[in-house]
Amino acid sequence: MENASGAKGQVVKNISLNNEDLTIMSYSSFKYRDFFGGNTVMVIVPHQDDEINIAGATIYGAIEEGLDVILVYVTNGDYQYKADIRYKEVIKMAKIMHLPLKNIHFLGFPDGYGKEFLSNRESIVTHHAGFSQTHGACNIQDYASKYMGRLLDYTYTNIVLALEDIILRFKPNAIIAVDHDIHVDHKLTSIAVEEAIGIILKKQVTYKPKVLKSFAYDTNFESINDYYDNHLESTVQNRQWIKDKRWSTNNPMLLWADRIRIPVPQACRNTVLIENPIFKALGSHMSQSSYKHGPKLINGDQVFWERRTDNVALHATITATSGDCSKLNDFLRYDVRDVTKNIASSIEYAWIPDTKDNKPTITISFNKPTTIERIDWFENVWFESDELNGLQGVTIKTSNGLEVNVPQYSYPLFEDCPYMKTYVFEHPIVVEWIAMTVTKAKEGIAGISEIEIYSFNESKPTFCHIVANQQFAYDWTIYRRESLPSIYVYYDSMLDKTDMEFSIDGNSIKRDFMMDYIPVMIQHGPVNIRYGNDTIYHEMIIKKGNIIDSIRKECLKIYNKFMYVLRKIKYRIGFNMAQKYRYKGF
Repeated sequence: MENASGAKGQVVKNISLNNEDLTIMSYSSFKYRDFFGGNTVMVIVPHQDDEINIAGATIYGAIEEGLDVILVYVTNGDYQYKADIRYKEVIKMAKIMHLPLKNIHFLGFPDGYGKEFLSNRESIVTHHAGFSQTHGACNIQDYASKYMGRLLDYTYTNIVLALEDIILRFKPNAIIAVDHDIHVDHKLTSIAVEEAIGIILKKQVTYKPKVLKSFAYDTNFESINDYYDNHLESTVQNRQWIKDKRWSTNNPMLLWADRIRIPVPQACRNTVLIENPIFKALGSHMSQSSYKHGPKLINGDQVFWERRTDNVALHATITATSGDCSKLNDFLRYDVRDVTKNIASSIEYAWIPDTKDNKPTITISFNKPTTIERIDWFENVWFESDELNGLQGVTIKTSNGLEVNVPQYSYPLFEDCPYMKTYVFEHPIVVEWIAMTVTKAKEGIAGISEIEIYSFNESKPTFCHIVANQQFAYDWTIYRRESLPSIYVYYDSMLDKTDMEFSIDGNSIKRDFMMDYIPVMIQHGPVNIRYGNDTIYHEMIIKKGNIIDSIRKECLKIYNKFMYVLRKIKYRIGFNMAQKYRYKGF
């Protein structure tokens, strides 16, 4: 764990109720600056409170380390309420999170109109209160009028334009944005952000920010109420909020297993609920009663999905024997226009070859010889009962004479990875072009939504973290009737483990022997477990709890629930006061 200034080192704090009855000793080499690849991170969300839902602990920890966090709201949150109330709540939240107001930007588009924006992307939307152009509130200008010199009409195209402008204006090292949540405005924001980034990446060849996506609902706002468990649990999914049970996440192009997990700062792990900055920040959004969701989204890790920006196909010329191939390198894997349908129409976001094309082929041509190592391609979304609309196989040919046949996919494995396919060459090759010929069922509407080609993996490991029973572990008490947790290590990317090792109380030890050794050691007191080397490491304390620890933990649960009720009364008063800003009929 890092101290408030972000420096590496030991943090020692004696606490009674908070964080169990032991001295906090967990610390690691993790630094937000290393993880994000620089000093600036931009968070883009649709509504006021989504910043906490998708990245609250990350925002808090990055600011504490001294990074510049730029917060962007796409809408004014003004569907039920006038914008004033949501702006005021953001000001309160910013104070809690130590976020400078100058770093907060409101694009000023209307809340609740994602369906209209997505269905007709050029038409002007009119808000039910009569607004049809961007505007601010509380003496705060909307972004366009402040930086672009004019108001923007309410169109999807202008949302993309504003996002493109603000990203290029600040050029953050990393961008965090919401993904395809169940809420239509979240889908809108996710799609618009990806379209804007695609435009930027093609214009700015050297600008390659780290792009991370996250979900606000199934992993946070409507996740599992596990805050009162014995240990601070890591982020889990509430599968009831996944739109289709066959999908791994609400974005069919993202797998739950591919998520990136990062640690959270000690303040955001505070086990006294009302002192946790995440709970307090949610409480500032009183009109939304967001405090109710605090126990669901205060977790031991924060999860994201990375969209790599070093895809060389973005700068290639793509042609096809038939069909519109312009969507194959636009950075958008999955687009939605009619949100009332269970899945989007393939024609709207994917390359679909003509039904009479017996040998549909796409050719990716580079403007100079290019080294490639891996190809990822993403099929249009289809279901098991609709196999005619799924690709059956792919033949890959390259300019240097290499030919690879990727066989028909095994449909019984549909749930594991239905739409995402990968081929990794045995070793990097230099090519001038790549051709992919697909096999599809006759008359089937089968195609590809995106092609991603990589020269090599540019990502480098920035941290490791010890996990106990798959939970991110900091300091761990084994309570009565609990067994020793299974201990492993998580890495944010592939790591050379040749010099990485476990140690107990400073003595190197193999993991399997360590698991046999710990039960003996903890009988005599707390045990210090460390994993890593001199530059990447994590260290924690594990101890055997006694009857006093169990009583203290139960008392903490009771205290938290009692204080939650008292704080709920305060927030309820704030909610009632906010009602004067509510539009009539909402």
